[in-house]
Amino acid sequence: YLALLPFYHAYGSFGLLVTLASGGTVMPVKRFVPAAVLDSARSFAPTLLLTTPQMVNALGRCHLKPGQEGVFASVQHALCGAASLAEEDHTRFRERFGLAIKIQYGSTETLSVSVIRDGSYASGRVGHPYPGVELAIFDEAGRRLPPLQTGRVGVRGPACCSGYGADGSEPLDQIDGFVLPGDMGFLDAHGELNLAGRDGIINIGGYKVSPPEIEGLIAGAFVTSYVK
Repeated sequence: YLALLPFYHAYGSFGLLVTLASGGTVMPVKRFVPAAVLDSARSFAPTLLLTTPQMVNALGRCHLKPGQEGVFASVQHALCGAASLAEEDHTRFRERFGLAIKIQYGSTETLSVSVIRDGSYASGRVGHPYPGVELAIFDEAGRRLPPLQTGRVGVRGPACCSGYGADGSEPLDQIDGFVLPGDMGFLDAHGELNLAGRDGIINIGGYKVSPPEIEGLIAGAFVTSYVK
């Protein structure tokens, strides 16, 4: 496991625990700098790569030295989570490194929820739930919605936390045991989850701002700092 994510992050700790539980080896990268990641991948030959959209974007745009196109040849599973991944970033990474990033969805409250196993891409689509995970879509009144209707995403499974705080006593937003991580989405006819933004609009002086707009600006600033 080439550990690009900090271990205090839910996604990073997930990768650490899964690797150790399966008898694997962890190679931490001190700080996410594309050049350091590529050098570490070449020397370590990882089989597991967990990334975020910002990391995929930066690696897809950074300068490559001759021969670095094959640094991820040993990777068997490359997963991207934590936020939505743009199609152009997914395509650029695959064309540059010959490796398809598998989209997965999850949150701090739920850990990993769903995944697209074949590495294909469709905007908003985040795949089927992992074994043992249940998905449901709810309207504002807390009623379950049928397939193809957009509402609040609910997740129920063994990895979901029961509450916030050191002792878990602070209440968690949930309906009938389904944790609500704050995302909007729908289930398609095949039972795959499709995301459609975040639950909640911020009102700034009369202007309605969606959280993904803010997240996109922050991500753009993050990537620009590495590309330059």
